[in-house]
Amino acid sequence: MDMLAFLVPIVTGLVWAGNGLYHLMYDNEVRRRGVRTEARVVGPVPGAPASQSRSRGQWVINPVLSFTTPDGRTVQQAVGSRKRPVRARSNAQVTVFHVPDDPSELVIDGHGVRGRAYTDIVLGLSLAVIVGVLVSRVA
Repeated sequence: MDMLAFLVPIVTGLVWAGNGLYHLMYDNEVRRRGVRTEARVVGPVPGAPASQSRSRGQWVINPVLSFTTPDGRTVQQAVGSRKRPVRARSNAQVTVFHVPDDPSELVIDGHGVRGRAYTDIVLGLSLAVIVGVLVSRVA
């Protein structure tokens, strides 16, 4: 049997798990060295295509957050992406952690980022292990 048929799903699973691990490590690092503050959801990104940032009733997909840093700077930062959307209520207050030197580098507390990362890790490793077991049975 052609080993490439087994190699592609194994590599795909490992890349999938690695992507989840990267997002989890980034989230943990920003939380560890970041500054905790409250931000307000001010709406969708102006001028962005509807698939990237939009309002749906009381919810905003990939919203713009506004907050003030400890040194007095007001920051407005869009969060989320097409592949990793963030959903928040309009005009809601959310807790964010941002890097002191670069406030645009931030993570939102409690919006499923860690859950998605854990899911990616588990599904990616599961795919790699299942295909690995199939290879051992066929070989």
